[in-house]
Amino acid sequence: MGYPPAVKAAIAPQNASTGQTGKVKPAPSGQTLEFVIPLPQRDRQPTAKTVDAVTRAVREAKDPDIHTITRQGIIALRDGWIAAGNSVATTNKKIGFVRRMLGIAKGRGLIEGNPAEGEELPPPKQAVELRRAGLRGVWSRGWPTAKPADSGYRTAFCETANATGVRQVKFEAFAYLNIDHPVTAWATALGRIESADQTARATGQRPLSLCMASMLHSEDYVRLQNEWLIEAIRVECFPNAVSRLTGLFVFDDAESALAVLSADWGGHFSDDYLADLDVTPSRPPTRLDSNWITYAPLVRKTGALDTRDLNWIKHYWAGEKYPHAPTPVWEVLVDGIATIRQSALTEQAYSRAMQAFPESEFYLLTGRMAARAGENAGQVCAWMLEHSDALEVCFALNEGPLHYSETIKRLIDVATAAEIQRLHQTPEQFRLPDLCHLFVFLSKTLPKN
Repeated sequence: MGYPPAVKAAIAPQNASTGQTGKVKPAPSGQTLEFVIPLPQRDRQPTAKTVDAVTRAVREAKDPDIHTITRQGIIALRDGWIAAGNSVATTNKKIGFVRRMLGIAKGRGLIEGNPAEGEELPPPKQAVELRRAGLRGVWSRGWPTAKPADSGYRTAFCETANATGVRQVKFEAFAYLNIDHPVTAWATALGRIESADQTARATGQRPLSLCMASMLHSEDYVRLQNEWLIEAIRVECFPNAVSRLTGLFVFDDAESALAVLSADWGGHFSDDYLADLDVTPSRPPTRLDSNWITYAPLVRKTGALDTRDLNWIKHYWAGEKYPHAPTPVWEVLVDGIATIRQSALTEQAYSRAMQAFPESEFYLLTGRMAARAGENAGQVCAWMLEHSDALEVCFALNEGPLHYSETIKRLIDVATAAEIQRLHQTPEQFRLPDLCHLFVFLSKTLPKN
């Protein structure tokens, strides 16, 4: 994967940050970046250390009014930090803080868009070379052949289905798809998403779910540790339930999907992002009342789960209704595949993917055909690579099936005339989607709260 396009406009010296703490007079509304910091969040409260780091970065940025921030201003701020002697990693961390604050403001309806989204710098060339070397065996020659199915697993699968009566056939569901995220926009444009476990069965490798990759990318370690605690109880007490860390989150009834809107979950949980899906599970789905998570007892100072009483997690995994909410919000965890019905959302996602990756339309077109043909060509997945002193979260696209004439024939069979015409119009030279700004190196030890 190559670097993002270089910044065309030269940055004037007076726009560069001096690295000193400073603050401009806020707009009459008072809605500056620093104004956003204390706003409550749905699932966690940041630690004092995080608040201090965010505040310092915001003040170095001269605490601008959130309504006046532009992409050009973010680029100038980023280049100013580099010019002041900050490393790429430090600059990206500061830009990440600004991006998070703008994301909170957007989620609360204070601003329309997030101009800092995707403006982190690409990693150094050495890191890119390490990444290419680590992925060459998996991606350049396509995904490894799926391992043979285990007969014992099949027997257990069938016995469980007979005992529980949970449906395994295709069913209609709903999901809120955050097409503001480039990977979700890509998948929505293709019309196919699949669980991490589904990808693992097809590849013999272990990918990360986008949810897990996003938590690691944003360094949201409190939420990550909360999820691991919930996962540990699942593994111990409900091993047949689908994991929150690897499954797809959907709603199997319209009432629950719409209840999210009145519950004010914020972010991308709005009717503009609601998609209609056809879900094909690989094993029985797990249906849970998400109110247990919404109202989970937290430590006020850190946002971590209160470990003095974790019995509620067992009630959650048992599929019980949360007793202190007027109505349940049933959320379904799926290990399998979901195809996205074509709609205004899928077309909007396609337009966004084209804007972000204009040289990658060949993969978008063939990926759409593949989704209809039941193939996973063109799918983008998150992976974790291990280096001697760090872990790396990275993304890569599966182009392996496109190397086989049989696959190409199946794709052509389901292609529309318009798609074939468009395919001929794509340039002969094309590129993989550039997702370097989402890659991150991590210490092998998570920080302590």
